[in-house]
Amino acid sequence: MSNPRIHNVNVADQRVLMSPTALREQVHISESLFEFVAESRGAIERIIDRQDHRLVVVVGPCSIHDVTAALEYAKQLKR
Repeated sequence: MSNPRIHNVNVADQRVLMSPTALREQVHISESLFEFVAESRGAIERIIDRQDHRLVVVVGPCSIHDVTAALEYAKQLKR
């Protein structure tokens, strides 16, 4: 049984997400960007499979809800 006084006490907001299909219809991606993503995934796969000697480092926030803060973070990483 759930206690309503403690149910979702850490949830600040709740929104319904759009489906992947609806998102694809709204966001148009160029063919060159699709190619870049495919090539990047291939490069990462080769590194993980040790066919490429480079190192993959994944850094950054787990999600981007503040675009301005994310861009500032990226600028600091670039430095």
